[in-house]
Parts: sequence; structure tokens; C-alpha cells
Amino acid sequence: MPHPVSDADTERLGARVLLDSPGGVLVLAGAHRRAGDDDAADAAHRTDSVFDAVCDELAWRGLPGVQIHGFADDSAPGRDVIASTGKGRAGRPDARRLSAALTARHFSVCRAWVRGCPLEGRDNVQGRRAATEHVPFLHIEFARSVRASDRQTGHAVAAIGTVTARWAKDASG
Repeated sequence: MPHPVSDADTERLGARVLLDSPGGVLVLAGAHRRAGDDDAADAAHRTDSVFDAVCDELAWRGLPGVQIHGFADDSAPGRDVIASTGKGRAGRPDARRLSAALTARHFSVCRAWVRGCPLEGRDNVQGRRAATEHVPFLHIEFARSVRASDRQTGHAVAAIGTVTARWAKDASG
């Protein structure tokens, strides 16, 4: 989670995903994204942080990644989720699977690989590294209304689990 607290409840959602994802790794930024001057703590857009170094190592090792973000409901009216693979294409099959799982759970999903969506994460530096390494990377933005509801969060976690379970199965051979 590159923006804990700032993207309210993303850390809670991420922890729940990890609990349901055998072999997963949770990387959590250590500062509010607005700490310091000139976006000094915006972990999704900085390459000079421990957060980024850990993510680089995981991508170098070929570990697929999910980066969870949050948006204000009025940033994408009518959408619950914005799903993207950032700059890369390696995660497209997983993004399609995730999107189908979210839609099946009654979320309205903007699919960035199909049409332009706000908050696509194309400038996300961890996503760019994953693209360079040809490693699946999912940049997922959840509306505040989803993150504020325990029931909706549970549905989101279950949808993400359809992808992470597959990754765990693939990793175990």
C-alpha cells in the first residue's frame, strides 16, 4: 500500500487480501503521502524509498503485484473500481479475471485497458518496473464507499483472491 491512511482504509483492505493469499507479501509505505515537501513521501511515484526498493526486488524475482489505492467517490462518478495494469501488459489476463470477479460481485468497474479511466496508474513507478520485468502488476483503485463498507470490502477481497489464489497455485508448481 503506497498511501496508507491517506487513501483511507486501503491498508485494512490490503491486510485482508494478504490474510487470504498464501505466500503473499504486504508492502506498506511508512509515511503519509503528503509528508515532507514536494511529494517526498508519495511512494507510488518515488524511486528513492525503501518501499520502492522492496517492490523492485519482488518484481526482479518475478513476483506479481497488486497495488491498492483509493479514490473519492466523485473522482469517478458511477464507478466503484478502476482496474489497470499500469504501463504493462503482463497482467492483462489477471486484470480481466479480476474485473470479471468484481463485476460478478456487483461492482461497476472501469477497465483501463479497454477505455480511458481516471487514476489509471500509468505513472506508477512500481508498475513501470513490473512492466520492464514483464511481471503481472495490477493497479486497483477503490471508491471510498467501497472501502468504508465492511461488506463491500469483503466482496473486493474475495474478487482479488480469485487472482492471488491463482498466482499462489502457479508459484507452487
